[in-house]
Amino acid sequence: MRFEIEFKAKDIVIPFEVLTVPGEYFGGAYPVCAQFQEKAKRIEAVKKNLELTFERCIEVAKNQVGRAINAAKSMFPQKDRSEILAMFEADHDLLPKRLSLEVYSCTENHAPAIHDKPEGSLWLNESAQILLEMAIEQKNKMTKLIEAKHEQDYLNLMYDRYAYRF
Repeated sequence: MRFEIEFKAKDIVIPFEVLTVPGEYFGGAYPVCAQFQEKAKRIEAVKKNLELTFERCIEVAKNQVGRAINAAKSMFPQKDRSEILAMFEADHDLLPKRLSLEVYSCTENHAPAIHDKPEGSLWLNESAQILLEMAIEQKNKMTKLIEAKHEQDYLNLMYDRYAYRF
């Protein structure tokens, strides 16, 4: 049996002890690994703060959209700020992924837990399910076309073979 664990520092602060006593963190990485280690430690994820994330969202928006807004101001000097802002408003009411509720609230996150998956079954997200259905439909169409082609070839062969007799 082989286990590999990769610690990334995207949403965690990796303690130095991971290098000095790696076995303790190995046991805490996954529940199945705890049985191999008497003392298991987990690296706790840093809790995301909505205010900090929103501030970062504003910084990114200024960087990405700021120049376009400046261009709109120079192209339409007769328009006021609200009219220019209205030009950049989206046609939907979706939030950025980092600000959506499922990031902060477990009650809003409806993703199934991986350990709840029945053994031997396959879980597909909506887009994968659609692609699978399209592939099956395409296969069925091709099967029908091939069957029709074989039928037509057979009829042509029989016609060529027996048409001169009549």
